Amino acid sequence: FPFSEAQGGRMLLFREAGRPRVFVEVGHYASAEEWAHVDRMAREDERTQEVLRRWRALLAGPPKMRVLRSA
Repeated sequence: FPFSEAQGGRMLLFREAGRPRVFVEVGHYASAEEWAHVDRMAREDERTQEVLRRWRALLAGPPKMRVLRSA
């Protein structure tokens, strides 16, 4: 998670109980603008894209993503 945390986010990784090969990654951002910045970096920055390629290569399949916002 270094690239996300370097941009201001806070990342957590959880293993799903009873399913040791299933993980949930949770990112916390102070604002929608902060999240948009990290998202833009993931799409536009070559270094960030390389980190994501290496991370995704470790996965059994493509990651599933949901964006949740607190009220």
